[in-house]
Amino acid sequence: MGKYNYRIHNNKVEPVGVEGAIAVYDIGTWKPELLDRYRTLLALSQDMDYAKAYLNQMFFREDTSLIDGALINSAIQLLVKCFASQNKNGRRPLNSNRVFVKHAKKMGECDLSKQYAQFYNARNQTLSHDQHNFKENIVGITVDLKNNTAEEIVAFTVRTGYLYKENQQLLLRLINVVQSFLEEQKIEIENMIVDEFNKLSPRPSLNVLKCENVPISVAW
Repeated sequence: MGKYNYRIHNNKVEPVGVEGAIAVYDIGTWKPELLDRYRTLLALSQDMDYAKAYLNQMFFREDTSLIDGALINSAIQLLVKCFASQNKNGRRPLNSNRVFVKHAKKMGECDLSKQYAQFYNARNQTLSHDQHNFKENIVGITVDLKNNTAEEIVAFTVRTGYLYKENQQLLLRLINVVQSFLEEQKIEIENMIVDEFNKLSPRPSLNVLKCENVPISVAW
């Protein structure tokens, strides 16, 4: 937790209760690369918060399997998005080995890279892009053996049961590792910026941080 509480007032970020004694400045012109990195970490943290919330809303009942499927699939999408390549103007992806091997072990978890790879492949081969050969879709032709004439096409899909509870628990473990890694990275950047600012003499000349209203897009 920070030392102060903040609010947005007159399109400016202000500390609550210490107005006039504390000011909030924009670091965009001073540390643009660190600012972009920190914003990325915030966006990734928000995705992980949503993913965890989706998983914790699951019912694990037979009559709610459709809802559970939607919730767990959404969580998988958000998890993998943190590691997916973005365009040059997008957020920088995380390195899965750095997170699920090195950081996982650092926080007392086992190597979770193989488990992550399973969800990564499920997302790429099934959820976002269907790369299967469709053998689970059984198709045949019904023939009257007496007359040797075709009557109709028969088709049905064979699907194996989805281990909702097991996958939910595994996803939560992966998300906890990601959240721990993101928090460590945020603290590192925060300390770096604060320490460098305090070492400079004279201090950098910065503008007051403004929060302009951003209109919601009505075009898709």
